[in-house]
Amino acid sequence: DDDDDDDVGDAARRKDEKDADARTREAMRDGLRNCLFHAPEVIASADATVTTVTTATTEETEYDFGTRADVFSFGVVLWCLATLEPPWESIQRAHDDAPSETIRFLGVMRDVASRVARGERLPLPGVPG
Repeated sequence: DDDDDDDVGDAARRKDEKDADARTREAMRDGLRNCLFHAPEVIASADATVTTVTTATTEETEYDFGTRADVFSFGVVLWCLATLEPPWESIQRAHDDAPSETIRFLGVMRDVASRVARGERLPLPGVPG
């Protein structure tokens, strides 16, 4: 009977771990989707910084993204509606072979931020170059 109880407990722990992993992957995908809507002005501008709080071990920065970020984000939403595609999908696909969801997430964020900061925009359907 003790062996049966151990098996049930192990199975429950494995299920909890699997559920936690799934929730983590989902949260990272949500975060990635949100990152893909950031304005280039937000990514590239140091003027967005409002306050910096430094402790002995960490530094935290708060940002005031403002209207420019909202307008850019809305433009990305409109782009998604017009194309019925996720934004920067080629960047996301380029990281599909990452060894973990975390590394994939960070790689995609870095590449999107870099491209947007350089002024790269999503292609407009039916509009040449």
